Amino acid sequence: MKKLSTVLFVAFLLLGLASCNDKDSLPDMEIEGIFVETEWENIGETVSPPSLYNIQIINEDNDFFINKNLSGNGNTIIAQPGDYKIQVFNVPANMSASKNIATINSRGDGMEALPGWFFRYSGVVSVQGNVVSSITASMEQETKELTIEPTITGITGTIEKAEIKLEGLAKEMDIISGDISTPSSVTVNCTIKTNNVISATIRTLGVIGSAVQTLTVTVTIDGTPYTITKDLSDDLKNFNDDKLTPYTWAGELNISAN
Repeated sequence: MKKLSTVLFVAFLLLGLASCNDKDSLPDMEIEGIFVETEWENIGETVSPPSLYNIQIINEDNDFFINKNLSGNGNTIIAQPGDYKIQVFNVPANMSASKNIATINSRGDGMEALPGWFFRYSGVVSVQGNVVSSITASMEQETKELTIEPTITGITGTIEKAEIKLEGLAKEMDIISGDISTPSSVTVNCTIKTNNVISATIRTLGVIGSAVQTLTVTVTIDGTPYTITKDLSDDLKNFNDDKLTPYTWAGELNISAN
């Protein structure tokens, strides 16, 4: 596992009033702030941390009063002491974020099949007068790679092209809780390998437990299209348990059985 630490110092500066008895004196300076260190140990071996990420500091009324895009250290923000929720996350390719919801972009009747690598952290911190609080943001990888690589059986011709559609995947994630929601689907063209094996790789925020993960494969053999469906719900029931390890499903799909 790799580790990359990026230090963010969010300093809250409150200027004190000059003494009424000494007009020539400089104002006293009280410093209230948060020292945030981001750690990237909980990500895949071949995955790199993003160069840009966001921090949102949320007050008790859930107003997103601080929302900063960060690429380096030494960012200074003025605010009042209090209790806050903090969420740190990136917005990768083919995804968007609004307040505490991260969403994979729509595509056709489903969503993008290859969103970028999405990471998040959420925590709480109390900012007090003249005190700098420290917090470590241990970033978690939330997109996982899934390869569908079935062998097509029951055919006598040549596979000319192939497409897969997988339903029951999460389109949205709550950045604070990590909960996934909004079942959707992805549709992608396949690579045709030897021995009637087809392959396609997608990335997803996870599978929705209350939805059915239906795989639909369409293959064209000597000019004739064939459609095969299979329920992968049982095969993918533990898919969300380990986001760091890519998963490959490589079963057999028999055309004559459909």
